[in-house]
Amino acid sequence: MKECFSVLSKVLLISLFIFSTANGEEMSLLNNENNNESLLVKQCDDLWGQMHGKLINDPSISYKELLADWQNIDSKYKTLDSYYYHLATIYLALNDIEPAEENLRNAIEIKQGYLQLAELALLHVELKKLMIFDVVDRSRYLTLHNKYLEVLEKNSESGNAYEQIAILENLLEMHSEAIEHSIKAIELKENSWASYRNLVISYTNLGEFKKAVDAVEKAYAINKRLYYDIDFMLASAASFAAIGQDDVSMNILNKLLELQPKVDTSEDFHRTIEFINKQIDMRAE
Repeated sequence: MKECFSVLSKVLLISLFIFSTANGEEMSLLNNENNNESLLVKQCDDLWGQMHGKLINDPSISYKELLADWQNIDSKYKTLDSYYYHLATIYLALNDIEPAEENLRNAIEIKQGYLQLAELALLHVELKKLMIFDVVDRSRYLTLHNKYLEVLEKNSESGNAYEQIAILENLLEMHSEAIEHSIKAIELKENSWASYRNLVISYTNLGEFKKAVDAVEKAYAINKRLYYDIDFMLASAASFAAIGQDDVSMNILNKLLELQPKVDTSEDFHRTIEFINKQIDMRAE
């Protein structure tokens, strides 16, 4: 019988990943009748892409630094819904829910190309609230899951929606569904590091450790900030240990401890250590 490893932390430090720069499918929403406005939106998105790209490739850059830089961009962009949408994603990454929600509603009120993305992001705000306030009522999460399904029923080509629902499905231990939706997101967004990250969690929980390790490498190749993601790191460490790469496993845990020292007080961390030690003992027999 295949042994599985369960990692289900309520600490999501990867909020921003679901709000990556819009892909081709979502950029089609930005076609405006006003050519000048369309050009301005493109310039704003290009600027965001540059700033956000630096952030995910250079972990030394903090979200607070990104926030300051984004708030200081040329005022001509601050009439656009894309400005408020991206600003909201930074606040979400900082777990600062009130300004995140406020800026998403500002984006929706402007009613330009980011309307659907902003409405989708509000669902993630709902999820963040449930997690931050440690809501344990499963029915609340299932209600939110139904809302995501309604979004996908209306727009089955939304890579961001598939990324987001997979996060929720992993929390609900619906790992097979999370895998299905993550794979769909990758089909729509080739560099969906969020989906590879979700696959690491899903495969690890289902005991598909080789598949999890493959997803680890693909996720990290795209986004270097995943070192800060507790769930990703714990699942990665467990999967590497399960396939016999103990040195890699311990290096991952040491890196996590270096970046998140308080993690050693969590049950998830100690459960991961127990799992790794068990794997080592089994091979020694």
